[in-house]
Amino acid sequence: GTVEYFIVAKNEAGQVTRLGDGDAKTPFTVNFKAGAAAVAAGPANTGPYAFTDNPPYRVPPGKAIVLRAQVVPTADDGTLPDRVVLLWRGNDAQDQMSDMQPDPTGGYGGFRVELPAQPDEGAIFYQFVACDSSGSKCGIDTGSKRKWHATAIASQPGGQPPLQPDAASARAPASLPE
Repeated sequence: GTVEYFIVAKNEAGQVTRLGDGDAKTPFTVNFKAGAAAVAAGPANTGPYAFTDNPPYRVPPGKAIVLRAQVVPTADDGTLPDRVVLLWRGNDAQDQMSDMQPDPTGGYGGFRVELPAQPDEGAIFYQFVACDSSGSKCGIDTGSKRKWHATAIASQPGGQPPLQPDAASARAPASLPE
């Protein structure tokens, strides 16, 4: 089938603009063929699940860290994961795992987790992991146990992005690569 859509944006002053394919009256279109799986390219979308997230770049010390992801199947069956967890390392450099909860505001496959506030400046590193009920089909958003997302814990903007840790997660499911 075909999905038609417009992009609508509203600024703080209440001004609204609508964007279509070439003008504001012609919708963008996406066509789907029967039986073909639509999977975006890239390491974040390999395996049984595709991940989309927009992580915060910086969070002030003492504030809870809210992370959201949309996790959808790469197969045509439409089966969402039974469990989505966040593997993360805080300022204490310890591997931790937090279960994500379904997030109805995140659309189809939306999940959310709130991490405890980090008292000191530094960084947190994390990966989203999704598995079926048996744990035999797992996907990870970064493609391996060694690649991580990062969010800076800083009171002031600026500075360099956090360096990646050089160690595999001890809590990642055995079915993941590396």
